Amino acid sequence: MTLGRESWNVLRQDKELAAVPVVSAVACSVVAVAFGGAVYTTLTIVSDPVPGQDAMQASPVSYAVGVVGLAFVGIVAQFFTGVLIAQGGLGLLGVLVILPGVVVFGAVTAAGLPIVSLPLLFIYVAVASAILSALTGIFRAALYRYAVGLPNTGAFSDAQLAGAFKVK
Repeated sequence: MTLGRESWNVLRQDKELAAVPVVSAVACSVVAVAFGGAVYTTLTIVSDPVPGQDAMQASPVSYAVGVVGLAFVGIVAQFFTGVLIAQGGLGLLGVLVILPGVVVFGAVTAAGLPIVSLPLLFIYVAVASAILSALTGIFRAALYRYAVGLPNTGAFSDAQLAGAFKVK
């Protein structure tokens, strides 16, 4: 009960964290629908001699695409968990940068081209992650310099750096 109360207090103090689960749900839904569409395209129609009684049957490819889709939903969910652990900031910016790639990935996969979209998604996420990591490193270096009393290089104002230490 205490842990829940403390978590609620953190959420009340940092309201941008509330957006992370919502964006996570949307991103996971996009990935799930995209892979669901891909699974649907791999189903085979089994004809029944009675008119109107045809059925669809999963093939081994359907199961493979479904398992990969499940893995991707898990990866997306873990990514957003990492954003929550990082408590927003550049992590939330990362969500907003990664989300268009997930949406495009979902659209291309739903169009029946998961073989094309998967490598593109990996490349997009790798590049975006590298850029966001560099941004985080730059800010942390500036924050360290500020914290130990070294002169500010001018990239960030003293107010911005001091704001990183405020109680939210």
